Amino acid sequence: MNRSESSTPTRHLRRRPRALLLACILSSSAMADDRCPGAVTTLDLEQCLEQLLLREQVMLDRYLSAAEEEFRDRPSILAAVAEAQEAWIAFVAADCRAIHERWAPGSLRGYMSLDCRIAHTARRTRDLWADFLNPDPSLPDPASEPDRSPLPALPETDLPPPGGLLPGSRGQAENPEVSCLAPKPLGVRGRPAARG
Repeated sequence: MNRSESSTPTRHLRRRPRALLLACILSSSAMADDRCPGAVTTLDLEQCLEQLLLREQVMLDRYLSAAEEEFRDRPSILAAVAEAQEAWIAFVAADCRAIHERWAPGSLRGYMSLDCRIAHTARRTRDLWADFLNPDPSLPDPASEPDRSPLPALPETDLPPPGGLLPGSRGQAENPEVSCLAPKPLGVRGRPAARG
């Protein structure tokens, strides 16, 4: 064996730790999400996103209740809003399931699925406000709500139950048919969720 043949594998092995270090640095910066400043691991990030989703769901319920109250004496509008909400829930489940499958079997699938649900829930809240509550000054534009600030690190006891809630479910347990949407990694199609 000549000298060049024996040094090639050694030189290749010396590059491997640098490549691994670079890959780790790039992957950790890719997973950074300004909404979860204390998150270090994928699990931390997913737990933070579960809290963000729960917060968005609470806000959605608040705006949906206000819309129902606004039109309480107009049953046809109430029925149409309820029908639209049920259709929206089914759409979000299907759309975010597709996002989950797109990223499976990778570790980002949960993050992406959660981020999908957060983005849809925030948009639905904004749509309810714009379509049914905009002239009513009792509720502000949800995009301006202070509750949309990043979450601090939360103790484990503050986490929602495993699987979280289905957007717009008003506290009902998540549909077992959509259990693949259980909280995991973040980011709608690799980008932070749109605000507003």
